[in-house]
Amino acid sequence: MESKRKRLKINNRIKLVLVIVAILIVALSLVITLGRYVYLMYRNHVLESQGFYFNSSVMSDIGANHSINNWDGVSAYKITIDVNNKKNDLLSTKTDIQYDIKFECSENIRCTVSKTEGTIRTATKTDSFIITFYPQDQFEYNQTAEVKVSATSNYPYVKELSATYNITITTSKFSYVITDHPNDKYLTLELINSATYYEVKEAFGSYDIGDKISIDDYNQLSADDKSKCYSANVTLNFDPNVILLDMTENNYLNNKDTAKTEEIDGHNYVNEFGFGMEASSSAKIIFYKNDSTQDYSYPGNDNSIIEVTVDSVEE
Repeated sequence: MESKRKRLKINNRIKLVLVIVAILIVALSLVITLGRYVYLMYRNHVLESQGFYFNSSVMSDIGANHSINNWDGVSAYKITIDVNNKKNDLLSTKTDIQYDIKFECSENIRCTVSKTEGTIRTATKTDSFIITFYPQDQFEYNQTAEVKVSATSNYPYVKELSATYNITITTSKFSYVITDHPNDKYLTLELINSATYYEVKEAFGSYDIGDKISIDDYNQLSADDKSKCYSANVTLNFDPNVILLDMTENNYLNNKDTAKTEEIDGHNYVNEFGFGMEASSSAKIIFYKNDSTQDYSYPGNDNSIIEVTVDSVEE
């Protein structure tokens, strides 16, 4: 009985020691994290006191995190990364900033970068580069990938910014990206329909509602029968106070009757329109920015400036 009590005491002491060790490990981790944060805050204060600003809307000195969940797992995907030399609209670095770019991708995707070094000119106050990634092999649903990127200034001072992009694919064969840069007059919305077939929405001939039709068979149909099928129907909704549709855009011109408008200062501006997309196709649509200094890249920003709603077939 006495030895059993001793064993219980020893076991309790071991448990207590383990708990204390675990608490110390957590505390040490918090101290290290806090210490790094305090150091970075102090270092940034020192650099800013010298009139040096090196910032980004998508990267940070403590490492930003983003999620990409609208990749189709098939097409090339582009991420636009910006850097600037501003603290605000009134304060900016008075000399050019040179910086180096590094990136790292998980093994299931292949990455390229538009350049490995850049310069932020005092006149433009901003610069950018693009990372493009592709699937290495067939990308399965629920599979994830990761892209890590950093930009490090090397003149006149050293400062590192970084971000991590966690990537998953949607079950839909439809995706979109918005390409934009600060001081660009317009942005480009690119829509990609990777579905490789059509679906019957209105019965005709030997086809029933819900039947799938290959691209080759679809191309043999009459115009009337084609109108009874679809691969992706897209609706775009946006604020004309912020961006304006290029009114020469063919998808809009071919569907003007379905467009919705909003009156601003006595004039009507399009704020919504829809159109159909063919299977295995893409479309690029230009929108003019009312404030050219803004960057509406997506992904990059957490939310898309254009609301894209799609009714698409599933493979």
